[in-house]
Amino acid sequence: MTLFDNHKADLIEAINQELPRNLICSRVDVQMTTDHGAPVELVYIDVKPLAKMPESFSQRERVRRCVADALLAVGGAEFHGILVEEKQDDQSVMRFVHRAVL
Repeated sequence: MTLFDNHKADLIEAINQELPRNLICSRVDVQMTTDHGAPVELVYIDVKPLAKMPESFSQRERVRRCVADALLAVGGAEFHGILVEEKQDDQSVMRFVHRAVL
């Protein structure tokens, strides 16, 4: 059972509400895997700029916090996971990966 697979549209909407106006959530992909036998849900979130890409650490951290707030809003207060920014060769997109053991 996945937490976000049935709520992709809600998650995209929540992320876009949290993000600054010059950024949009362009894609959410949910995948299931296992880690030492435990089911793990991976949520890949792509954020694209409408203008300039955030470059400084504080700007990128603000975007990460916006994504985290949206995940919490959709997943609920009992939900826990790890959210990290994944480095991309394509500098036109920011990718975040949320990993949760179910």
